[in-house]
Amino acid sequence: MRRASVHTLGCRLNQAESALLQDGLRSRGYSIVPVDEPADLYVINTCSVTRGSEAKARRLIRLLRKRSPEARLVVTGCYA
Repeated sequence: MRRASVHTLGCRLNQAESALLQDGLRSRGYSIVPVDEPADLYVINTCSVTRGSEAKARRLIRLLRKRSPEARLVVTGCYA
C-alpha cells in the first residue's frame, strides 16, 4: 500500500483542508502516516501569516527533501 503524510501548518481552515486531502488520498489507496515516518508522498499545507510560520515551512520542506529525496513533495496553502 502506498503511504502518504499530510502535515498542517496554520489555521483551522488549513486543518479542515488537510482532513479533506487525507480523505481523498485514502480513497485513492494511500495509508496516512505521520510526517516523521517514511512515505511515498508528503503534503505540506502551509501558512504564511508570520515569518515564523514561513520559516517552519521552509525547514520542513528542506528536511523532507533531504530525508526522502525519492518521495513526491507537494506544498500547498498560503505559502505555496
